[in-house]
Amino acid sequence: MSEYVRLFGDYRNGSYISRSIRTVGEPIWFVPSTDSANVELPECILPTDEGCYVQFRTRVMALDRSGKQRWETFRDSGMAILVHDSILYLRDGKGELKGLNAAGETVMSDYEPTACYHACRLPLVYPKGENRFLLHTANRAPEVEVEEEQAPEKDDYNLVSQGPGGLMDCDYIIEFEGKALPAMVSSDGKRVVLLNDEHQVLSYDVASGRSTGKFQLNDAGFWLATLDNNGNVVIVLQNSDRQWKLALYTPDGKLNWEYWLPSGAVPPNSQPPAVDSENRILLVFGKQLLRIANGELDYVFDLERVEPIVRFTVQEDNTVLLATQNRLHWIGNKGMGEMLVEMPPGEWLTTPPVIDAEGHLLIGTIKGVYCF
Repeated sequence: MSEYVRLFGDYRNGSYISRSIRTVGEPIWFVPSTDSANVELPECILPTDEGCYVQFRTRVMALDRSGKQRWETFRDSGMAILVHDSILYLRDGKGELKGLNAAGETVMSDYEPTACYHACRLPLVYPKGENRFLLHTANRAPEVEVEEEQAPEKDDYNLVSQGPGGLMDCDYIIEFEGKALPAMVSSDGKRVVLLNDEHQVLSYDVASGRSTGKFQLNDAGFWLATLDNNGNVVIVLQNSDRQWKLALYTPDGKLNWEYWLPSGAVPPNSQPPAVDSENRILLVFGKQLLRIANGELDYVFDLERVEPIVRFTVQEDNTVLLATQNRLHWIGNKGMGEMLVEMPPGEWLTTPPVIDAEGHLLIGTIKGVYCF
């Protein structure tokens, strides 16, 4: 789940971008990585009007439109970076939320997440405005010796709505035991949904914290989830026979449809299903990128083999940019693909592809960050 959190676990909760490209030319600029050990690799890129932010494992780099570095700062890997109202939000070395403007100046600091304890991660950080956030905090149980008759402590997670005043500035705290996938906020910002290790789907009102629904999944396990454009829950599930399927549930737990995924295959990476503007679901599974419309297969794009890392982005026109190993493909709405970029052998792509404010492609590799 750690990769899911770092790359896709923020309030945007998807892989849809409001721009499109069809072709790319030669590189316009390239910013090389300074890490020869391939530990600090680019993980994701957030374009802005001024340029872009590049998230590495323990740092964030701000680049202008020409690729020149403006500034760099440390980040805690337990939270994905996000941009809201031109402010970059991250988690600093003290485990607190921090806000930086485009010039790298601190505009919010000393913001301690409530109910964030041992080995805490923040799978969801949803800005509500005026320095108030909805947080999903995930705490790992401390590894301590216990007496034989004592039960060990359990992991726990929480939904917290708070301001900068911490515990004394909370709208609500909802506490749970166990683990949960990163919380998901509906597109209208009114509802937050959790899936936990007891196979429950829990729904709450973002403003008040009031419960708005709960239902139980009967399948043996689940892998990934997202919300579609109508607030329905899209889940990759596994039954007791270890067969995988994609299912869509309404907020009140009604199963709208299910699509059985290729037999013998497993999800190769931790990217959740994506949703295009027509509410079709896209998922990489085994050796295929699938697009599902109302429970029926719309198209399939075959990969050369099962890839350990696959990143894809749905564009405004519902075409797809798909990054596998050292190649970037464009996939049209009929499922036909063309290769747009091929890096030298061994130079793997490491970030989801994105488009900047000038319509240029931005993508990270093990060597650095490219603009095409």
